[in-house]
Amino acid sequence: MIYAVLLARATFCALVLPCIVVRLAAQELQPRAYIPTPIGFNYFGIAYSHESGGLLFDPSLPVEDTHVDANIFTLAFGPG
Repeated sequence: MIYAVLLARATFCALVLPCIVVRLAAQELQPRAYIPTPIGFNYFGIAYSHESGGLLFDPSLPVEDTHVDANIFTLAFGPG
């Protein structure tokens, strides 16, 4: 009996809910939203990251014993 109720609810959700159209509002990103620098002020950033570990491939591929060591340098510049 409980399976019939669950099946009815699942059927309702699968058939009716996709038909309901909901308007979604997107968020606009403002130019100085995350780095509030004064106008005319430039900023510069340097970042370094070291990542290491194994790589996962599809088991059907003939790739074995993979490993990665990545040293990532990032430079950023932004005019204010």
